[in-house]
Amino acid sequence: MKKLFYVMFVTTLFLASCAPKPTDQVVIRGDIDGLDNETIYLQHRAGRKLVDLDTAQIKDGKFILKGKITEPQLAYLSIKNEDNFADYEIFIEPGEIKISGHVSDPDFKVTGSRPHADMKQLEKELEPYGERFQELYEAYMTAMQTQNEPLLKEIETELEVIDAEEKEIKGAFVKNHPDSYYSLYLIRSNLVYEATLQELELYYSWLNPSILNSSLGAFISNRIETLKKVDIGQTAPEISLPDTAGVIKKLSSLRGKYVLVDFWASWCRPCRAENPNVVAAYKVFHDKGFDILGISLDDDQAKWKEAIYHDNLTWEHVIDNGWNGESVNMYGVISIPSNFLLDPDGKIVASNLRGEELHKTLAELLGLTL
Repeated sequence: MKKLFYVMFVTTLFLASCAPKPTDQVVIRGDIDGLDNETIYLQHRAGRKLVDLDTAQIKDGKFILKGKITEPQLAYLSIKNEDNFADYEIFIEPGEIKISGHVSDPDFKVTGSRPHADMKQLEKELEPYGERFQELYEAYMTAMQTQNEPLLKEIETELEVIDAEEKEIKGAFVKNHPDSYYSLYLIRSNLVYEATLQELELYYSWLNPSILNSSLGAFISNRIETLKKVDIGQTAPEISLPDTAGVIKKLSSLRGKYVLVDFWASWCRPCRAENPNVVAAYKVFHDKGFDILGISLDDDQAKWKEAIYHDNLTWEHVIDNGWNGESVNMYGVISIPSNFLLDPDGKIVASNLRGEELHKTLAELLGLTL
């Protein structure tokens, strides 16, 4: 169900070379039948925005695009106001890249970019899973409308199987392509959202040192170190943030109880969908020694407070500085909802507990029978 419910934080998509030079240049020579006199754009991501690297006028299907880049990266070819050739993904790296084909068939032939070839190879391997996922997603939406609970659970189970199989294929790709920048990109853009600390360390160990000396190599390394600090058995980092009244609240003030550190936001639909389950757990276990500290990533305090009231979240709440918040960075949160369960001494005993798993874990820790 991760594909249905994760709110993923979209970050930079750049890949770095081991010895970047400010004069590195990519040249894309295109020959696309069916195009003439249109303006084509070569764009890449700068943070959350798409920025033009170059533009060119297409003449008889031919064009040349250039750009200075210091890192291999995912880029996009697009023609404004044209549906049949918009935002075609292309992995670029310094050097000359050739692209050819017909505009009616946007699966263009691309040569001169190894990361691009690797990307297309994995896409082909995953294609059957994507088709099956789309079928199941549509069936799931229909089952939701009819409130067919048995069918919903059946579909959820199959979706989880698909997720697991896709993850295994992606992991195998990384292992079999240890010197590919696309392996770095795959970990950063996809696997990192589902990987445990142990899995991430394994992926990292497979990679060739020549590509680890890069921005994404550094990101993965830093990610591993962060996860080590919030792994099971570690003392949870202190959190000190303002509550709904603007008063600073410390996580350590809740010592002596089992505490769920719950990262969420009013705009996060999966978070709001999970809130009734958390409310139910709070009602059952609060008097038995369980508490919650809600940490919001909202930037609109009015909507944050409205969501607290609307969802009947009667525990302590504090607010951080969105995805740039100190607590978000300390706990390595890259998607929400995300949570950590602490024991009375402040040590982490579990993470990302949802649904019945939250209730079962609390009952076991508190020595209760559901």
